[in-house]
Amino acid sequence: MRIVISYNYMQRQKTSKNLLTKAALNILTQRRKCIERYRKSLMNKDLSKQNKTLKIRKSPESVEKSNMTTPLKSQENTPNPQIKMTTKKRCPKGHYRNKEGECVPKKSQKILQQMYFAMHELKTGDSPRKIYSEKYLTHRVELLGNKYLFQVSFPNLEQFANYKPLTLHTADCFIQTIFSLGLRCEKAVKEDIQKLRKKKSWSGVSPTEMLNYFEKTFGIKRDHFRFISNVVSFKKPNEGVKKMIEFLDKELENNYATILDVNLKRKDSPQICGHVMLAYKYNDIVYFFDPQINRLERDPNNMRDDYYVKQYNIFRTVDLKESVELKDSTCSIDFAGK
Repeated sequence: MRIVISYNYMQRQKTSKNLLTKAALNILTQRRKCIERYRKSLMNKDLSKQNKTLKIRKSPESVEKSNMTTPLKSQENTPNPQIKMTTKKRCPKGHYRNKEGECVPKKSQKILQQMYFAMHELKTGDSPRKIYSEKYLTHRVELLGNKYLFQVSFPNLEQFANYKPLTLHTADCFIQTIFSLGLRCEKAVKEDIQKLRKKKSWSGVSPTEMLNYFEKTFGIKRDHFRFISNVVSFKKPNEGVKKMIEFLDKELENNYATILDVNLKRKDSPQICGHVMLAYKYNDIVYFFDPQINRLERDPNNMRDDYYVKQYNIFRTVDLKESVELKDSTCSIDFAGK
């Protein structure tokens, strides 16, 4: 019985293979026929276009002048044998055909924006960064002394209200934050963006490098700055926001802003990402501003639809008895990555 069953099984396999090969051949022949029909239709379209161009109506004056040169009707309908009808191949994905008929890669929106800014600088000599800094960042930035929280001065709300995201990188949140506060000049910002692109860094600037930058810009020792993590952590989206605002309301002075290092959690997944933004106080009200997305809110959870603030970290000053003015806004920043 075993031998008979195995023989029948082998016969079934052979028949199934033959059926599959026949089906595959039928599909291939159908495809070939479709391709031939499509090519014939293209040829007919091109021939009809040529005939239409030859059968253009002429005025009686032009007919009299061109009686000697007009071709016969039989010649008009016959196509030119020298013309070869060829169908152009489609360009690969991410390419388009230019006026010369060559396939050229498409330029993304980011590259077009970079080219626009570069052409604007060549024509006018003023980049958007320079225009913004000359209008709103001409004041002297001062680090407030005798305070627990790290906070710097700003003259009015125009530098936040008229701010525009200036770069095209996802890890530039710290650069944009210090630039919007006047802690970084526009030339240095341009160099920072180039460094980020070369290093392909997606983690940005670490808290230790932020402290190193504060030491260089204000010209004081590193011992006067501290990074305090996990000040308040939230398990749910709207939990603990009041505590965060109360803490900042007590520590911040009017017309002063601080830098916040926050952890954003996605609402529908366990994904957590680090981010840098700022909080400032104006007319006894605390506001949160994210320069990267150019959004101003009184509740930090309203900044992004898919994320909420799970944890926020602060920078503080230690034994800083007097206020210190900004000294150097062009010092180097070390980025994480290759």
